Amino acid sequence: MAALCLGLMLHGVAVAAPATPKVEPLYQFKHVSWPMERGAPSRIDAITQSRDGYLWIGSVDGLFRFDGVNFEPIPLETTDHGSTVVAEVLGARSGEVWAGLGRSGGVAVYRGGRLVDAHMPNPSREVTGLAEDGSGAIWVARGGRKRDTLARFDHGRWLEIGADWNLPQQEIWQILFARDGTMWVVLNDTVVRRRPGVNRFEPTGVTISRRSSLAEDADGRIWLSDEKGTRILQGGASNLAQAAAGRVYPHADRVGGTKVFFDRRGDLWGATWTDGVFQIAAPGAVAGAGPHAALTSTFKAVNGLTSDQTHALFEDREGNIWIGTELGLDMLRPAGVVVEPSIPANSPRGYLMAATPDGVIHIQDDQALYTIEPGKPARVVATA
Repeated sequence: MAALCLGLMLHGVAVAAPATPKVEPLYQFKHVSWPMERGAPSRIDAITQSRDGYLWIGSVDGLFRFDGVNFEPIPLETTDHGSTVVAEVLGARSGEVWAGLGRSGGVAVYRGGRLVDAHMPNPSREVTGLAEDGSGAIWVARGGRKRDTLARFDHGRWLEIGADWNLPQQEIWQILFARDGTMWVVLNDTVVRRRPGVNRFEPTGVTISRRSSLAEDADGRIWLSDEKGTRILQGGASNLAQAAAGRVYPHADRVGGTKVFFDRRGDLWGATWTDGVFQIAAPGAVAGAGPHAALTSTFKAVNGLTSDQTHALFEDREGNIWIGTELGLDMLRPAGVVVEPSIPANSPRGYLMAATPDGVIHIQDDQALYTIEPGKPARVVATA
């Protein structure tokens, strides 16, 4: 544990020892799935949305455009690489869709109704990251090797980036551009960053495990998730940053890797590669700031997920959460009506309900009397 605390010190803040997480099912969502039997591709590794609203899916079976019903395969033109494996996808602001390929295929771009080779120089075994910076340049992480691991496409030209930018010779797992323009790069065992306008990466001093990932919350805080758990890597401008900086949200079980992002409500979602999906409601909030703050929920194969081997997560413009797994595609849609999980189901004598003018709901079953205040979970006020 000492090594964990020392390895996660940044800007003078040590991370507290993780506690056993409180894990609940994702009861507030409705689930729809498209397994392989319904036409979904296998081993979905990436999901994005293009400007016209279509979902784009990268998989070992190629690139697919999905309209909610049909999975339309998009073939790569003039390919010399045999079957196309798509490891990363990116919906650019221009309306183009970029696809990072496996099997040393390089990068392709969908424009004008065609998926064509972008002719990236020196392609690697697999693309492990795609990102667009504030100027519209496309950055590519070339995985499977330790040298010449970054490439940038800007105004029709490719630039290769390596040791001359002080980039360590390690494999890259993720590229993240924060809203302030800082470029964060996840390597095998650490994270580096590049400040806006500077052609040089600087170390953070943070030690991580392989296949880690980063996400930025609404307050500009950068969060790290790896096999040790999820925690703040760097605080932003929020006055909650200092109060939350010492928290660690451990995984319920061991994970083989993570991909995380924050949804529009401020909740953090993660795909784990081996243990389904997790959600942390309002992570980093001050204790007591909300009824569900810091509650960890999971969604796994036992709950109906097509597979616990999850590799892709994405939130569309309507707020639906899309999950790509080894065996298909899943969607979680926020439910308008949900079951209150803290009140036992199927009371043998039914339920009595009453509401007061201040919006408080009182519920009685055969065992207890419950009170639900607006925005809060049910609590027991009397027992039979």
